[in-house]
Amino acid sequence: TIKLIVGLANPGAEYAATGTTLAPGMWILADRHRAPLREESKFFGYTSRINLAGEDVRLLVPTTFMNLSGKAVAAMATFYRIN
Repeated sequence: TIKLIVGLANPGAEYAATGTTLAPGMWILADRHRAPLREESKFFGYTSRINLAGEDVRLLVPTTFMNLSGKAVAAMATFYRIN
């Protein structure tokens, strides 16, 4: 079973210091697992794949605004058949 972890953020430098983003943690997690996040337009964001505690985990950082992140999550969940 594939698991999905999503790091939410608003795009653009003006939101970087707002404290309402989880995205930096996603980049750190991907880096620690030597699995760089890469932009994938079909998922509307940056994605990676890691093994976390024996689980197949997909990482997703949508490039949409937070209130539109469901579009990215739905695209990835549908593609990988994640409930």
